Amino acid sequence: MVIALLTLLRPKQWTKNLLVFAGYLFTTDQHHPAGTLVRVLSAFGLFCLISSAGYIYNDAVDVERDRKHPRKCKRPIASGAVPLPVAVVFATVILCGCVWAAFRLDLSFGILLCTYFF
Repeated sequence: MVIALLTLLRPKQWTKNLLVFAGYLFTTDQHHPAGTLVRVLSAFGLFCLISSAGYIYNDAVDVERDRKHPRKCKRPIASGAVPLPVAVVFATVILCGCVWAAFRLDLSFGILLCTYFF
């Protein structure tokens, strides 16, 4: 089930979140305070995880339709590899953890991450 849970996260989609690095990379000639790169890496990880939570909730809502689709029927929830209640709890834990960590990182970032999710 661990492999199915990891598949449920859709890590292939995480490349879209590389945009988080743009501001940092385009200002490498400027002095960044200590820990800035760690904060940027944290933001990237949180965007990846919170988008994964969104994918999981979407798959949970669309499970019946996905079961009838030729490709989507192979997704972990639709195929039964991950039971629906387990998927919803998994997504909720990820969501809560991301929101908590985002607000710990920075108030503005927490608001931004929540806005991104909704």
